[in-house]
Amino acid sequence: MVTRRPELLTDLFLGGAPYPGWQAYNWRRRRFFLLNGRLVLGLLRAEPTRSQRHLQRAARIIRDETAWPEQFRAKYEASRVQLYPDQIDEAKLLEKAATLAVALEVMALEIDPTVDVYGLLRIAPAYHFLDGFDLQRLRQMVEAYDAMDEAGREELAGRLPGRRLRLTVGFQEACLGWIDQPASSPLLRELATGYCATSAVVTAIQEFVMHVFGDRFAVGPCRGAGDPAAHSRDLGGLDAAPSLLPPVFTPVARPA
Repeated sequence: MVTRRPELLTDLFLGGAPYPGWQAYNWRRRRFFLLNGRLVLGLLRAEPTRSQRHLQRAARIIRDETAWPEQFRAKYEASRVQLYPDQIDEAKLLEKAATLAVALEVMALEIDPTVDVYGLLRIAPAYHFLDGFDLQRLRQMVEAYDAMDEAGREELAGRLPGRRLRLTVGFQEACLGWIDQPASSPLLRELATGYCATSAVVTAIQEFVMHVFGDRFAVGPCRGAGDPAAHSRDLGGLDAAPSLLPPVFTPVARPA
């Protein structure tokens, strides 16, 4: 069974419905990952260098056959270079990620209609931030964690639910391990200076801080970019964090 193109653009979103007012705060922001695009290209044996006509057709389909431009007002178009291996996994403008998805649909209809494009693809929004998690708070956490003695870290490791804490590393490396990001990643500093991430990553950081410090460093909640209720006005205003690894989407097997 092949999944049909969704009527609602947000039905492609990984992680559920968007937050209220998200459209206004995410226009012209590179905060959207197209997941499994590389997989679909591989299944189709499609060559990105020959995809420009598919992208042009996708732009016409979105304009003439969908309500996506009314749901998120933007010019839906994309370049073939955004399907190249060095760019396909990067965060994009939403309208470009959506255009790439429809272009892959067009390719599948031409090459192999049995490929379940919309069963495989998702768009992952990285438009969240952790309220209160600024550079000053990050420095305080690093200093407090570094000052923790061996007994304190062993006690902490014993009460962390279901995860193993590396006792010999600093706060940032321990936190990055907890949220499944590379140990050398500058992600925490990027988030503390205004970049965004997925809700799953932001929530995991908050959970790690709570497990380690309790109420000592109150941060959170996870908020959508532009949330007027945020205390930290300097956070959540930039694109997706440059070092953020996109999430993994594993499609559920569907009956034939």
